[in-house]
Amino acid sequence: MRNVMKLKVSFVGIIFFIVLVLINCAKQDDFPVLKGPYLGQKPPGMTPEIFVPGVLNNDKTGAFCTIFSPEGDEFYFTYYQKSEEEIPGGIAWMRMVAGVWAKPEILPFDSPTYENDVCMSYDGSKLIFRSWRPLPDGQTPKDHSYLWFAERTKKGWESVLPLLCGGMPVRTGYPSISQDDTLYFAHSRNKITGIYRSRLVNGVYQTPEHVYTVLEDRVTEGDMYVASDESYMIIACYNHPENTGGNLNDLYIVFRKDHGLWTKPIKFGSRINTRYGENCPQVSPDGKYFFFHRYDPKTKTGNIYWVDVKIIEDLKPEELK
Repeated sequence: MRNVMKLKVSFVGIIFFIVLVLINCAKQDDFPVLKGPYLGQKPPGMTPEIFVPGVLNNDKTGAFCTIFSPEGDEFYFTYYQKSEEEIPGGIAWMRMVAGVWAKPEILPFDSPTYENDVCMSYDGSKLIFRSWRPLPDGQTPKDHSYLWFAERTKKGWESVLPLLCGGMPVRTGYPSISQDDTLYFAHSRNKITGIYRSRLVNGVYQTPEHVYTVLEDRVTEGDMYVASDESYMIIACYNHPENTGGNLNDLYIVFRKDHGLWTKPIKFGSRINTRYGENCPQVSPDGKYFFFHRYDPKTKTGNIYWVDVKIIEDLKPEELK
């Protein structure tokens, strides 16, 4: 996620923020009772609405990059603390038990570094995320991030390892995964920048292959989402000349045509794109709602929004319907 935060954090800062989160969550009055699907929220129509207003994003903390588990009974998001210049944070999750959502918990990844940009496989067995933790060979990523994954066991999320594509760790962020476990992400390889994918063959991710570039003359691709059937991609472009918010992200969509070709990028309208930055696109596993994040870097305020997924269908070219 670009234009949001400085990413260098200390181990002490992470621990301090986790303590703050746990203390705040321990106060029952600070966290409302949320019952039912989608954290008990009334489904939106064709106008985007703030998701769980005042809860995930408030005066003290912010949240972005949200996903639900395939069954809809788990909710994951990236949190951060607004008061820190160098914003510590990580990945938190909530579980629905007997119809009631438990308070957020920190995922027990035991990492001294910042982590965000999470996605989940469609069978719920694998969590893929972006991390600045050192690679197993001792290489310190510094400002560089790589994709990591955790596997679900009876004890929870374990076996945290770098995700290898073609035998190599992938330097990127904000991954998205299709129903057949094909992995998509913004990437640069052999001087070609754009959206890449890596197919899963016999349990092994293959060398990334270039899929799409929004503009040939500049780097624009950031956060992205691929549909479960790979029929479309939503791409947050941060350096596009047609952006409403200037260099801040706007959201675009491309639809797959025949023979592996894609449409030209179609910009979402003013209901989605504003003078602020829009990013973190995501569609709920049931295919009903489109989630995204809107952020103002000047005030360091943001919110998660959701809207009826029909807003995507309305952008689809007639010849593809």
